[in-house]
Amino acid sequence: MVMFKLERKCVKVAGVVVCSCKFNANMSLYKGYLFDPGIQCSIPSKDVKVVFLTHGHMDHCSGAALLSGRARIYAPRHCVAFIERPQVLHTITMGGGAVPENLITPYFIGSSVFVDELVVEGCVADGVYAIATPGHTPGHHSYIVETEYGRVLIAGDLLFSSDYLERYPLLYHMDTVALLDSLEKIGRADIDAIVPGHGMPVEGSRAVNNIIKENIHAVNNMLRFVEDILPNTQEEALSFDEVIAEAAKRLDLSENPRTYSVLSPTIRALLFALLRLGRAALVVVNGVPRWYAEKRSCR
Repeated sequence: MVMFKLERKCVKVAGVVVCSCKFNANMSLYKGYLFDPGIQCSIPSKDVKVVFLTHGHMDHCSGAALLSGRARIYAPRHCVAFIERPQVLHTITMGGGAVPENLITPYFIGSSVFVDELVVEGCVADGVYAIATPGHTPGHHSYIVETEYGRVLIAGDLLFSSDYLERYPLLYHMDTVALLDSLEKIGRADIDAIVPGHGMPVEGSRAVNNIIKENIHAVNNMLRFVEDILPNTQEEALSFDEVIAEAAKRLDLSENPRTYSVLSPTIRALLFALLRLGRAALVVVNGVPRWYAEKRSCR
């Protein structure tokens, strides 16, 4: 099971061809199955019978519009609204209203796609199994593809390559606890190779275990990052937007008008995870929730 280069942006891992699209998002092809065709991909329309989408972000699904009517488009049930109407995702991300695109991360801007079939956990095609992996988005699914060389996980944005984690210390997601649970779930699966949502695939049991552990570690680092922003006393408690402002400052993102569309759901997910874990508390002042770290855990 040797991975080798096909062309500048494509590799082959355990029989699955993986090509990098815009934002280093991975599109995968195995026989007649195409997974996550995103933005500015070279879509291999010949012989593609089925397109499987992991979730409803445009960097992972927008390219499927080029195959609409020629291939069947499969997507998780709870992602369909975002895939067919990207503006719905923009509204939810920003908390309501008709949101101008210049305030939205370009990862969420692309062509709408009509979905033919709904994906639920289990066998979805010959040798292809869907596995529910919520966290990045509530409806996120990954796919295990059985090839002649082994079992390959098409992860979507459940996890990312090591170099991607280093470049982006605070990665978008909507439910931190669910994300950690999904990573633990994948860790118990029988997998020979992983295609992450962004970055290079990995192959072999050691590399598979390492990338899962690295992603769990990265999520825990995100929790600590937000926890360190919170004041220790209720009197100094910060509003949600004040936490975002401080996070943007520490990440040197304060001048980017699109920052809020990424940080808003991510910081919210991390705050509520800290609350659930007993590492943060909130108090409502004049109708506005304010956050603080009442007790610091030993680290």
